[in-house]
Amino acid sequence: MNIKTFNTVVLLLLLTFGSLTVEAGNDDGLPVDIKASLIYVSPGYTAYTAYGHCAIRMQCPSQRLDYCFTYGLDDSSQSYASFFSGKGKGRFSTFYTHDYLREYKDNNRQVSEYELNLSLDEKRNLWALLDSGISGESIPYDYLKTNCSSMCVRAVESVLDKETIEYKDLPVALLGTYRDFVRHISVHKPWCGFFWNTILGSEGESKGSLEDKLSPASLVDAWEDALIVDSIGAIRPVFTSGGTVIVSGDDGTHDTPFTPALMFGVLLVAVIVFTLAERKCKLGRAACVVDVTLLSSHTIIGLFICYMSFISDLPGTSGSWYAAAFNPMPLFLCLTYKNKTFFRYILAGFALVLLLLIILTPFIPQLDADHALLEGIFAVRCAARGINCRNNYINAKKRQ
Repeated sequence: MNIKTFNTVVLLLLLTFGSLTVEAGNDDGLPVDIKASLIYVSPGYTAYTAYGHCAIRMQCPSQRLDYCFTYGLDDSSQSYASFFSGKGKGRFSTFYTHDYLREYKDNNRQVSEYELNLSLDEKRNLWALLDSGISGESIPYDYLKTNCSSMCVRAVESVLDKETIEYKDLPVALLGTYRDFVRHISVHKPWCGFFWNTILGSEGESKGSLEDKLSPASLVDAWEDALIVDSIGAIRPVFTSGGTVIVSGDDGTHDTPFTPALMFGVLLVAVIVFTLAERKCKLGRAACVVDVTLLSSHTIIGLFICYMSFISDLPGTSGSWYAAAFNPMPLFLCLTYKNKTFFRYILAGFALVLLLLIILTPFIPQLDADHALLEGIFAVRCAARGINCRNNYINAKKRQ
């Protein structure tokens, strides 16, 4: 019997038939020593794990039951690939807690536990709800609105009986737009922030709901000060107490000096120096290698951004300003018209588009300084290539 089937059978016995010992139960024969907790896992080292993870732990010591329920992408390569098309599916899965924690211990990621301040009936209902979710159909998964944090929030909120969770002292970023939220949670993960800001389109300027803007870490911060309020005004904290570290490891709060701003800034300076040297030295072959490398990189980035903005159904990715700067059109024009006399005007036009986006960066929330530096690299080489085409045209006319 696998863990899914075993857990279902146990929960049916536990919550329906009440066939447990009286010592561990109450008048209805059901156990009273059920504990529900939020599990917070510190950020990992990949784009998928960069913002941490959370799950719900359910325990019944008298029956030696201890499981973690976690929501995530279906564990298949097809599911991970389909995520970017907006067709990724997620589901709740269940693990024995010691097995669930072993993975994070092996990866040196810190895990903390926060006990939820729920009534006995609410904990029973939460366990039954999570258990039924395991065998349910997969539901759409996206990084913006449906993720491990939002699903934990919805699960807890759904078992509150005529009660609501009220938040206070929230960070300003959680009260702002989705883009504010992404930048807030990316403070220690600048490359992940750069990636998500690249594909986050016009919807990034909407505020959405608070539940959709709770990453694992921000969910813990929000619930530490939040209150459960009933219909008559009685209140109680969401957590019974502060968190307890149950697996020691890296807490993911350290900064990295190798940021996108540093890398693109250094590359921009290097490209400017190379371009100035090109005017004084014969660097034709080296310049060709540089330009081909940049054009290839630009095309790959452009294809991805255009796919996410115009084709993908992933929420939040449509309407990207970066599609104007990064798209396959320059490669097409280069392959088609590079030998034409008017090609220099095409290069100058694209350089002006990049320059315009750089100028507009402070005025458009979607644009940021990291991308402006990257745009500057391509703008410098486009302008340099256009000037070279112009000079070659003038020299050819003189020879005639």
